[in-house]
Amino acid sequence: PDAVSRRHIWLIFLSRAEKTAVFSDEQLAELADIQLNGRQIKNVVKAAHLLALEQKADLQPAHIRTVMEIRADNSSKLTRCKL
Repeated sequence: PDAVSRRHIWLIFLSRAEKTAVFSDEQLAELADIQLNGRQIKNVVKAAHLLALEQKADLQPAHIRTVMEIRADNSSKLTRCKL
């Protein structure tokens, strides 16, 4: 999907998560620029939401950032893996 579609997908999944903080237009635009499909966005939001619940906090952009960093780190490790 293009950035406009991804922004819409982010909004849908963020609105479905309980106790979500308000994400600014700038934050949503930044998320929409990341090349993810709908399934990946759903999984990032789900993991970030679980992280927020564990911390007894509202879902914040920092939770999304943490999951994205873990995802990127794991992706690079998979690329280097020689099975």
